[in-house]
Amino acid sequence: MLINESEIINLEKKIHLKSFRNNPDNTQKIVDDSFFEFTRSGKIVNKQDFITYYQNDPTPDMIMKDPKVTPLSSETALLTYTLSMIMDDGKPELTRRSTIWKRTNGQWKIIFHQGTIVLI
Repeated sequence: MLINESEIINLEKKIHLKSFRNNPDNTQKIVDDSFFEFTRSGKIVNKQDFITYYQNDPTPDMIMKDPKVTPLSSETALLTYTLSMIMDDGKPELTRRSTIWKRTNGQWKIIFHQGTIVLI
């Protein structure tokens, strides 16, 4: 089955919307049980950590720039991009992001994510 790049990009963009990521039902559906993340601060988190953090995340909507989807198999894809957001102190932050999406039973879910701060 072919990978629809815009579908993956649009799913990732949903997570960048505060109204979407603050609802645990939304994040529960989009994150695979095997998920883990290397956060921008270097922590390793699992699915439950991710859901708990984002239901109270005060960060406003974030902006994705330069997304690129690289198929890894017919059911797996790597999405890379730069993310721009305003932090609690009002300062902008740029991070390089990578997410691995896996399609199971026709549904895309995140199995891995990593964020790395860009020093500006």
